[in-house]
Amino acid sequence: NGRALIAQATWHNTPESRHEAAPEICPETGRVIAAWVRLDNRAELCAALRLEARETLTDPQIILAAHRAWGEACADRLEGDFSFVIHDPARGETFAARDSVGAFPLSYYLDDTVFVVASSVPVLYGVLGARLTQNPAWIARYLALAEADPVMTPYTELRHLPRAHHLSVAARGAAEPVEYFTFDGIEAAEASAPSDHWVDAFAKHFERAVTRRLRSAHPVAAELSGGLDSGGILAVAAPHLMDRFGAVPTYGFGYYADD
Repeated sequence: NGRALIAQATWHNTPESRHEAAPEICPETGRVIAAWVRLDNRAELCAALRLEARETLTDPQIILAAHRAWGEACADRLEGDFSFVIHDPARGETFAARDSVGAFPLSYYLDDTVFVVASSVPVLYGVLGARLTQNPAWIARYLALAEADPVMTPYTELRHLPRAHHLSVAARGAAEPVEYFTFDGIEAAEASAPSDHWVDAFAKHFERAVTRRLRSAHPVAAELSGGLDSGGILAVAAPHLMDRFGAVPTYGFGYYADD
C-alpha cells in the first residue's frame, strides 16, 4: 500500500495449511498476517473465539482472530510453534511474536523510520545491505564456541526476537520486545524412591505433547539417534501415524525394531 511490503513463501504441512493464503487478511479489520506457524490448541482457541473448527480455517486466520480479540495478549494464548507479523494498515502499526520455546526464528531491524522483519537473517541482509556492519562480539562468541546470545546476530544492527517475546511497532519510533511467558521452576519432589504419581504425570503430558504435533497432511518419517529422546517420541507417535499412513519410515543411528 506504499507504506508496508509483506512477502511470504508457503509450504503445506498440516491439512489446514493447504488452504492458506499468503498472506492472510482479516475481513473485519483489514489486518494482514505473514506467519510460519503450527497451532496445537486449535480446538481451545476456536471455542474461546467462537470460530467453527473446520479444516479450511487456517492457523494464521485463528491468530488474526485472537489478535482482534485479545490484542498483544494473544501470543500467550497460542500453543505451538510460530513466528508471525501482523500489520494494521489503518493504524500503521505492526505486531510481531515468537513462540515460547523459540522453535521458529524471527529477526529484525528497527530504527525511527524503518522496521524490517524476517524469519531468516540472510533475507534481512539482502534487503538492508549497506545499512549493516559486522558484529565483532558475535563473531568472537562464535569462534570461541560460546553459548549463543538470544538477541545478538552477526550484524550489529540486527536483533533476534527472543523466544516468548512480542514486539509492537507504531508508525514512527523505536520499541523494545516484551516477554509474555516464562518457565516457572518446578521443584523436584523429595523422595527416596521414584514416585508413581510423577511418572504417570510425565507420561500423560509427554503423550499429549507428542500427539498434538502429529497433524500432518503427508506421511511422516523419523530420524532416530538411538537415544531415549527420539525413541520415546517415536514410541508414542508410531501407532497414531501407522493408523493414518500405514508405515513410519525411519533412518539414522537406530532402527524402529530396536526401539
